[in-house]
Amino acid sequence: MVTVILAILASTLMLSAGLAGPRAKASNEQRVMVYLVNQHCDEAVLMGREGGVRVAPDGYEFYWWDGEQWQSREEKLFGPRLLEPPLEIELEWNQALTDDADLPQIVCDSSGEITPFTANLVVDEDRFPVRVDDNGRLAVVDPDHDR
Repeated sequence: MVTVILAILASTLMLSAGLAGPRAKASNEQRVMVYLVNQHCDEAVLMGREGGVRVAPDGYEFYWWDGEQWQSREEKLFGPRLLEPPLEIELEWNQALTDDADLPQIVCDSSGEITPFTANLVVDEDRFPVRVDDNGRLAVVDPDHDR
């Protein structure tokens, strides 16, 4: 009897962990993205230079403007960040700003301004949004708050 109960509990835990796995990763990546973009933008202000973020469906990458062109950041923390499938990013922003696939869509100005955007980390049908708030900071959006 004890073995049967333990087997049922173990299978329930494994099933729930498997179902929550991608969603938990999306929620974690949502917080990581907020932290990294805000840190990158803070450094742009402190260093007096423009920073950029290039978003693709499978991840994002950080850039510095060197006065002539965009350069990828080489530091480990700000290197290209690839997402594990099935997690993807959908970007909502003013696409008229740039259509060039090699340029950042999001710019952190040295004055503290940031390109307004919303990024949805998507897994299955669930969306985990982040958005620039009224203070010019990237923040996690409560999906229930937008309804």
